[in-house]
Amino acid sequence: MLARLIDRLFPGRLLTVRERRLWLAAILMAPLALLPGLFADPPAIFGGVKRLDHDRAGLVAIARKHLSQMGVSTEGWSDGLRFTEDIDVERYLLHRDREWAARLRKHAPAVAALITFRQRDGRSAAEVYLDIHGNVTGHSLTLRDSSAADTPSDRPPLEIAQEALASALGADLASFRFPAPEISTLGREGGVVAQRFVWRSVPPGMPELEASFRVDVRGARPLALRGELKLDPQYAAAHRPNRAVETAVGWFFVAYIVLLSIAVLVRYFKRTLQKEISHVRTFGIAAFVGTAFFLYATASDQLRAVSDATGAPLIVFYIIIGLVYLIMGLLIGAAYAASEGELRELYPGKLTSLDSVLSNRPLSRNAAASVILGVVVAAWMVLLYEAIRRATPSPPSIGGGEMLGLFVYSRFPNLVALATLPIGAIMESLTLLLPLAIFQRFFKSRRALLWVVAPLALVASLGFTLAQASQAGAPLATGIMLSAIKTAGLFAAFFWVDLLAAIVTHSVFSLVTFLLPVARITPSGSLDALLQGAIALVGIAVYIVALFRARPVRDEEVRPLYARFLAERLSLESEVAAAREAQLRLLPVKPPEIDGLSISAICKAADEVGGDYYDFFKLGPRRLALVVSDGGRRGLATALSIAVAKGYLMEKAQASSDPIATLCSLRTALGDLADPRGGFCFAIIDAAEGMLRYARTGDTPRVLVEAGASLVEAPSGKDAAVIEGSARLSPSLRLVFYTDGLSSRLARASAGASDRWLQQVFAWHRNASATELGEALVQELFSSIKGPRAARLDDDLTLIVIRAEGAGAHRQEQVA
Repeated sequence: MLARLIDRLFPGRLLTVRERRLWLAAILMAPLALLPGLFADPPAIFGGVKRLDHDRAGLVAIARKHLSQMGVSTEGWSDGLRFTEDIDVERYLLHRDREWAARLRKHAPAVAALITFRQRDGRSAAEVYLDIHGNVTGHSLTLRDSSAADTPSDRPPLEIAQEALASALGADLASFRFPAPEISTLGREGGVVAQRFVWRSVPPGMPELEASFRVDVRGARPLALRGELKLDPQYAAAHRPNRAVETAVGWFFVAYIVLLSIAVLVRYFKRTLQKEISHVRTFGIAAFVGTAFFLYATASDQLRAVSDATGAPLIVFYIIIGLVYLIMGLLIGAAYAASEGELRELYPGKLTSLDSVLSNRPLSRNAAASVILGVVVAAWMVLLYEAIRRATPSPPSIGGGEMLGLFVYSRFPNLVALATLPIGAIMESLTLLLPLAIFQRFFKSRRALLWVVAPLALVASLGFTLAQASQAGAPLATGIMLSAIKTAGLFAAFFWVDLLAAIVTHSVFSLVTFLLPVARITPSGSLDALLQGAIALVGIAVYIVALFRARPVRDEEVRPLYARFLAERLSLESEVAAAREAQLRLLPVKPPEIDGLSISAICKAADEVGGDYYDFFKLGPRRLALVVSDGGRRGLATALSIAVAKGYLMEKAQASSDPIATLCSLRTALGDLADPRGGFCFAIIDAAEGMLRYARTGDTPRVLVEAGASLVEAPSGKDAAVIEGSARLSPSLRLVFYTDGLSSRLARASAGASDRWLQQVFAWHRNASATELGEALVQELFSSIKGPRAARLDDDLTLIVIRAEGAGAHRQEQVA
């Protein structure tokens, strides 16, 4: 049974006995590895608070009751809940006098739940501030209907305001030593003046902090009472811990995302031109991610608060945020689409399971294996995280309001959690995929590529972590540890299994280490945590059944239709690479040593695989045969014709001294393999006699001897398509064999023009050796054209330069 389990999880992979045992142990022990995370305490927020006494309904009920005691009925009013927090103030209070810090948190908390109520017609509204324990710390009323209108009071407004302040502060009023309040007029409504009174005080021993208490009075009613703490901005900025590191990571993260976005768009358009992009899949991913983001945002009351503050209809903000998230989704969809091509090339099979899910086969055996192995990797990540967290205790977070507003006190916390898992998994997976896809072309070694990608993925993950609401006010060390574990888990899941496993790993790790503990912060949240855990367990159970019942799918069954263009291109590139390797192996490594001759050979292909070919055959100490072919660049067909020609001439060249007969028999031997657009030149050089004799077909290859020597060419009497030639070689005479890559490079169609150019270069380098002359020809040839085409050849170029030396002299030149 266990052996069958491993075979189902790793189909087609040859695992060693040790690897099978390690995986089997990891799978069987995974439930135990998850236990520390499942029973971990909720995160300590606001300087150490781990449990809250009220859920959303409880806080809203407390706020309604407070307003009711003030004579304001909110029945039928819509409600909203969000958190306001000032992490700098909370951090400041942690290191000050405890008694005064407690007093300030009681009357002007840096972190507060803001409950808002609004009449359906929008005429009247109310706000109630509560601390995280549910104690009312302030309120604000906007009453515009006639029933709530106030009549003028015989008492001075200042007296009413002082009474309200004294009632709110109680015994702590005397501790603040308020000076005279600042007084301003807010307006007049129904003949009643509304005034604002603000008392400001600097707590003892806290010169950088200002405590202000605002009371708004209209008639006999105190409409608003709110305490606030303001820390000097320069002091706050200068005393933020790890400010330099977080700033550096933040700027790097922004620059990194911008550069990746540009690279993604470039790769996306390139893949589009190659027909290796599915726009349908891109828009599908964009719609999924955009919808998840939209649900994530609209489940909280942040948009409602902005709408209330600006007076604009809520639907306007829904449309704006929907468009923004759609654009973000399009970018993420393009990022995946642009990178998956490289992943299919670099890591075949890593996308098969995800393809099966995206192609409506979510319960295939491939997907089941990836999900189960992803859960296994996540379980050991959880164990590692809990072990480090408990072995090295760090200070608790000093913030957490935004996190609570999203994951605990939103209208649909389970919906937020459901949207969070895929968003986080996809975005952080892209921090691994995009660098792999973008940088792979710059590294020949995968190990070198990983040494570059791993730090980039880690820093990018840290940037995502620091930007998350859950990490507001958390210690930097906690963020670094979390990012390191998530990055390691993503790498392990992707390289050990595949991409779907990496996404599952991140999702399960986030669920166990964050979402489930956070849900248990409130009394009623345990039910949410139980529901989320039950859904996860049911999903795992379904995939365990699918692992043994479902059939596996092949990559070609589920990969998108556009991937066939990628497969065709990869097949073509493999053919080209094989042809290039074959051609390089068929070319001579170096010219032979011939007494009385010095030789230089240069062959440059215009494309990956060239059609030109040359070879040397030593006939004796002072006799040399050589062949030059000008082909048509036909990939493996070219390499095959070269191999046949080489094998034929290795025997024929030794047995024949007639270039014409050898060339004609070679053409017969090649048959259909011979390229009708190309030509051959077969030559025999006798250094002892000082004689060159050759035969050639086609316009090129051509032969040129240095000015002053006589070269005789004429059609052969044996075959009209063959031209035979000969020349007498005097000491120090130089000659060159060249193909039409030279003429096309010079953009001169006539052979005579190319010959004149060659003679001119000969004259410029009159005493140059064969090697020096060959290098001079290439240099002059490539310097003749400027601009972007300077390094590009239109056709293959072959140059063989030979210099006749005195008896007993020979040179061996390097092949380029």
